Amino acid sequence: MDQYPRWLLALAALTVIPAVLMSVFFIFGHVSPFGHAEWVGADFAIYLLSQLLWLAPVGLTFGAIWLWGKCQERWATAVLVLGLMLTATDVWLLLAH
Repeated sequence: MDQYPRWLLALAALTVIPAVLMSVFFIFGHVSPFGHAEWVGADFAIYLLSQLLWLAPVGLTFGAIWLWGKCQERWATAVLVLGLMLTATDVWLLLAH
């Protein structure tokens, strides 16, 4: 882990840990920040979209670490900040529900 700076790992932890902790509410808590639809297909699409709320920050974190390993520091930082903003949006949507 010496190839990664501490600030990058701290930012990655701030991105991925809240997203994983919120996954319990999105999977088992029947939290649907986008509401429900009458049609079953649309309701399933809303369910998949709400699952992406916690899966996307986790994927972005691992993508950023992979980018840093490929010596693309600027893109890795941008992807990690995007994941952090998405995690903050998830927390806001969960608390507003």
